[in-house]
Amino acid sequence: MTYNVNVQLYKLDESFRMALRYHLDLMGRGGQSQLARIIGVSPQAIDAMKMGKNAGSEISRRKIAEFFDYPSYDAFLEFGYSLLRGQKAGGYAQGSPAIRELKARIEQLDESGIKAIAGVLDALDAAKQH
Repeated sequence: MTYNVNVQLYKLDESFRMALRYHLDLMGRGGQSQLARIIGVSPQAIDAMKMGKNAGSEISRRKIAEFFDYPSYDAFLEFGYSLLRGQKAGGYAQGSPAIRELKARIEQLDESGIKAIAGVLDALDAAKQH
């Protein structure tokens, strides 16, 4: 595994935590629970990672970067490191074009459309467990 030399080893956990906090803040209420459900960990595990009490497994950390639609785990770390250096969020901070488009479409759905999506997500979760 290779990391960009700008992200020094002692800054990896802090960089990850900064990026995670940033994106969870963007998601708002319920974001932490949603992330936990999708990547297969408890909300408490996400909270421990966010607060720096537990670094989380490498697998979970990579799933989190993938959830937020980063092209790689390294890109997620680089984003967090840029926040540590005081740079303004840009690029992936606003989500990929695909995520932005999905959010726009969801905002246009009525209640029946949202229920249909929830049903599909529940079915996918059930299929994963079998």
